[in-house]
Amino acid sequence: MSKDLKWYQKRAKEGDLDAQFQLGSIYERGAGTAQNIPEAIQWYESAAGNGHPESAYALSKIHYYGVGVPKDTIKAVDWIVRSAEGGHADAQYRLATHYFFGDGVPKDVAKAISWIKKAAEQGHAQSQLNLAYSYEQGQGVDPNIDESLKWFKAAAESGNLEAQNALAVIYQNGKGVPSNPEEAIRWYRRAADAGEPVAQFNLAYAYEHGVGVDEDIRQAIEWYRKSAKQGHADAQYNLGLIYERGDQVSQNHPEALKWFKASAEQGDASAQYNLGVMHARGNGTKRSNEDALKWYAKAAEQGHIDAQYNLALLYEGVEGVPRNYADALHWYKLAAQQGDAAAQNSVALFYDQGMGIPQDVVEAVKWYRLAAEEGDASAQFNLGIKYETGTGVEQDTNEAAKWYQKSAAQGHVTARNNLLLMNAHPMSPDEQRTIIGAITRQQSREKDQPLAVTINLSERAEEITQKTVLAPDWLVLFHRCKECAGYTPSVAIVNSVPYRNMAEFLKTAIILSRQAPGGAAPACTACGGETMLDVADYHSYHSVAGKDLVVRNTVSKPVPKGLGYRLLWWHPEEGYTTVRSMTDGQINSFSEDADLRNAALQAGAAG
Repeated sequence: MSKDLKWYQKRAKEGDLDAQFQLGSIYERGAGTAQNIPEAIQWYESAAGNGHPESAYALSKIHYYGVGVPKDTIKAVDWIVRSAEGGHADAQYRLATHYFFGDGVPKDVAKAISWIKKAAEQGHAQSQLNLAYSYEQGQGVDPNIDESLKWFKAAAESGNLEAQNALAVIYQNGKGVPSNPEEAIRWYRRAADAGEPVAQFNLAYAYEHGVGVDEDIRQAIEWYRKSAKQGHADAQYNLGLIYERGDQVSQNHPEALKWFKASAEQGDASAQYNLGVMHARGNGTKRSNEDALKWYAKAAEQGHIDAQYNLALLYEGVEGVPRNYADALHWYKLAAQQGDAAAQNSVALFYDQGMGIPQDVVEAVKWYRLAAEEGDASAQFNLGIKYETGTGVEQDTNEAAKWYQKSAAQGHVTARNNLLLMNAHPMSPDEQRTIIGAITRQQSREKDQPLAVTINLSERAEEITQKTVLAPDWLVLFHRCKECAGYTPSVAIVNSVPYRNMAEFLKTAIILSRQAPGGAAPACTACGGETMLDVADYHSYHSVAGKDLVVRNTVSKPVPKGLGYRLLWWHPEEGYTTVRSMTDGQINSFSEDADLRNAALQAGAAG
């Protein structure tokens, strides 16, 4: 037997309450002697019965957790009440939780607040924090921002890390106090230095976005990493984003994948979605649509809109994922019901085309309209078609034009062409007969080169309509002057999209040629007289890989030498203009002309 034990036994037998408590603690823990719970209880009860609050608190824990005796909440509460009434702060805090949750006593929030105040006023940090939350949220007391702030400060100064982080958030957001990002950083740093993961995350976020500190991505990564290593899912996700984007650091897909996965495995929907994207693209891992589907599904089930949409796309049928229209429509609908315009358009297409379900154009129009009103260009175009053709709605060309216009304004090429066709005057037979040439682009077996061909409109209609035409990027039509018989070119823009037949291509070309500035045929460059389309002599210009022009001359007779004209070229995808000039009717003199840049921009003629 140790000397300490002998001393405590002697003092305990003499009635020293503190010695009795210490002796009970020695027997409970088995410190320097064999553990003996009954002996511990005997000495605790001796001290507690004489008003020793620490002994009463020790007894409450033994009975509550069933340490060497059957668990007994009633006895536990009885002893904790004695301890709390004796002024023991821990006991007051625990008694408050018993009343708050109705554990062993009837639930009574008012009594809970009363006891937690007693503990808080004694400097019990966790009680101070809980009391701060109660005043902030109005739990058992009237909401009081000033009281809440007072107790958050008290708990923070007492060293409670959660309170320090909460106080920092208050200063950052200016809730009940003037916003003070610098003070917020001081408290974030104090808690973060002590290892609090939420504060580490918040400090990292401040460094990433320059809130209260100078923006410093290196510091952000350091603090995100500390928080992430402690399992903070948001820190893991943000760390993944930084490496995935290569935001002021070297892009590192494997590192991004690692942190996205850590966050995703904790159930973070955004991380699950991003992990799916990385598997779908093969970023940092082997490309796998099956793995992408797995992670999209987890995020989609949590309501992540983009994951729902991408999951639906996979079910429409991609490599490694069996086509399942029912599942695709299910996930499109869930995303659509959350307001995703692209998903709404996809749902409409399913009904419009009867993909795995009975065709229902009325239902399709409903979904097209929802997506169109959200600003989806494809849906606006599709709704325009419905109104133009009177499919699923009453035919209304004005309504069709309205939706084509909205879609065209967003760059939808076919919507623009449809709008032009709707507004155009029909071609006269003379105009049709005068056009005797056309350009098609075909792929050579050796290289992709535009191929010039000549087609005569006198061919039988059925032969013409069998041809599918890829229109050139630019069409230059020549107009003959009615006064001096000179030739003047006009520029028509015809995008490289398929046309159903030659007649549609030619009609579009004629219409677009009328869209030159002023809306009429160009005046003669020689005498200023009125011009008309000549016998369909024109040049076609093609862009190759968006870098250069390849020209094929299909004029049936040479352009008069000395005519000279300028061609304005607007490249919408790369967002720049190149201005070319050609002289003497020869394809041998191309040059930049900076003076015409503004003219090119104005010539929506041009674009």
